[in-house]
Amino acid sequence: MKKKFLTIGMLSISATAISQVGINTPNPQATFHIDGAKDNEITGIPTAKQQSNDFVVTSEGNTGIGTTKPDPSADLTLASTNRGFLPNKVNLNSINDAVTILNPATGLLIYNTGAGELKKTGYYYNSSTPSAPVWSYFEPQTTTSGNDVKKIIFTKTSSCNASIIDGSVDIDHFKFYFRSRNGDNEEGCKPYMALTTSPGNDKIFYLGINQQYATGGFEYDNRALTYTNTNFATAQFLDRNIQDALANSELNIIHIVDTEANKYYRVTFYISGGGNTYAYMIIAEGF
Repeated sequence: MKKKFLTIGMLSISATAISQVGINTPNPQATFHIDGAKDNEITGIPTAKQQSNDFVVTSEGNTGIGTTKPDPSADLTLASTNRGFLPNKVNLNSINDAVTILNPATGLLIYNTGAGELKKTGYYYNSSTPSAPVWSYFEPQTTTSGNDVKKIIFTKTSSCNASIIDGSVDIDHFKFYFRSRNGDNEEGCKPYMALTTSPGNDKIFYLGINQQYATGGFEYDNRALTYTNTNFATAQFLDRNIQDALANSELNIIHIVDTEANKYYRVTFYISGGGNTYAYMIIAEGF
């Protein structure tokens, strides 16, 4: 009996004295540390390769897999560079399914298998409440489906000049903005485009331009623009053969085709307002 009490007492002292617990390692790097492959050194910080099979929990509750230093802003840090994160696979029956997962948290992420009544497979998250879920779908982008949208809306009291005015929209390797037509005496704002990165080889884009006038009427133009390693950052006027700038409440829609990348872009330029204050809008969509 005396021996048993002594053993229990020693265990209690050990648990109190040791602030970190290591499994398969005598050199724990966090409050709780498992070395899956038993390959860590007995002193010092494990290498990135040695950490790749480790699991840790810090004193703040941050968990790391593949790292002994999880990001303090994240509950879970996954550090592997050749593996991914695989969420639960669920058989949803509708976009309002509240039965398959009871009281799903707002923001809950799952992968729908399509084996239930909701046949569209892919990633969904609950964009509503636990009591009335709405399973929103993450639309993938492929060469035949999906789109990307960027926009900017700003106000200005003065007219355009030869410089970029207050804002631009970047999408993929394009930059779109308003400015006056450089090198002539025309006033007013017109749509311009430049590239944000060098195309490598000469790059040709095919454009179709719709200009809808505020007072009625419509005009169309089509052309091709070429960008090179030397001029890619230089602004090029999009509708060279349409001479009028955008008036108040006028709309330009530019269609751009990149045949090499199998991509289509639609860019809308619009001005609206009155007096000395005008709102400028650019919406760029990539398909």
